[in-house]
Amino acid sequence: GSGNYEYSTDGGVTWQNSGIYNGLIAGSYNVMLRDADAPANMVNLSTIIITEPAILAATVSFTNETFAGANDGTIAVSAPSGGSGNYEFSIDGINWQASGNFTALAPGSYEVFIRDANATDCFISLMIVEIQPGTLLTADVDSTDVTCFGGSDGTITISNPQYGSGIYEYSIDGGLTWQDNGNYTGLFTGVYN
Repeated sequence: GSGNYEYSTDGGVTWQNSGIYNGLIAGSYNVMLRDADAPANMVNLSTIIITEPAILAATVSFTNETFAGANDGTIAVSAPSGGSGNYEFSIDGINWQASGNFTALAPGSYEVFIRDANATDCFISLMIVEIQPGTLLTADVDSTDVTCFGGSDGTITISNPQYGSGIYEYSIDGGLTWQDNGNYTGLFTGVYN
């Protein structure tokens, strides 16, 4: 040709002076070259197919705080797919980690993200998780007084415990000692916490 060239990636519909094409989306491109001084002198160079990875995706599960103040909520991201196959995860969009497991979470709102570890600007929000606060433990407490002065036949019965894990221990001395049932007998007159 003449040494002056024009280029096209749409099969000759549009032409430009530069052979550099940026910002292309996935698709099929019919690449052509022509002599800018003799536009009828053209050639189809190639059909280029630009591919893209599948969209990022994953499954999110979570557990709420087990009891008030425990700060033991969890978020688990599993079965990641799409992208390059290497992933990082975040629950705030700022701090990223290779594991999809997040533990020791306080009650609150967390936005769960996944990103391609090989192309860190490729990320998506999977969902917003609300870790609910745990409920304070509750139970019914009944007592009977000592029947005679100086006696030791008082009782304390702790029943109907609720919330938490469902497995309970009981104390009547402010938490110094514990037992796995809520029945206390043979008690002297006194104050029991």
